[in-house]
Amino acid sequence: MSRNNQMPLGCYLIIIVIAIPFFIVNTCNDKIRDNEKQKEYDELSEQRKTYLKQFDFNFEEIVKDIENVNLQNIQKSIPRKPILIFQKRVYDTKKEIFFNYQLNTKLKNKYMSFKNSEINTIVLISDTLINIGHYSRTNKVGFKNNIIITYIDKKTNEVIYKKTIEGEKPPDEIRYYENDDSNEVYGTRPSDLEIYENILNNIK
Repeated sequence: MSRNNQMPLGCYLIIIVIAIPFFIVNTCNDKIRDNEKQKEYDELSEQRKTYLKQFDFNFEEIVKDIENVNLQNIQKSIPRKPILIFQKRVYDTKKEIFFNYQLNTKLKNKYMSFKNSEINTIVLISDTLINIGHYSRTNKVGFKNNIIITYIDKKTNEVIYKKTIEGEKPPDEIRYYENDDSNEVYGTRPSDLEIYENILNNIK
């Protein structure tokens, strides 16, 4: 006589009864975490809006002025505070210029102002990739991520100083399976802290 190896229906019911509370708890925890993240995002968004409202000028107009600057023509002069810090996106086709909220909020009072008439220097941060060369036995290319900091006299809309912060070189060797989804290997980009300190060191 063959033995029936199927699990009794009662066992299935017991497993379901035990599993349901765990499922409910995990679902609730996920919901709580999502709500906390949303609350944190909303608070940061509100802080940003409150901060930006303190400025007495239109950021779009300043961005247009920056876009019209001849970045290659440098009229050497000393960058002076107060300043505003902008950044240029270089990894997308739009290459937009935007107000760097994180770095601007770090500025102490003597380095910043909410009044258009008091701003002396616009600081523009942009990334630039330097081709270091190909890796042997692969089709991968190594890049060093440098940062170019351009100082623009707000009153004349001319570049008065430029500074390059060099990033780290990519690794000398890579394993065959590394970064297989990309043909590019990057060195470490200079940190925001390094960029911020470099800016302050060049402002008088």
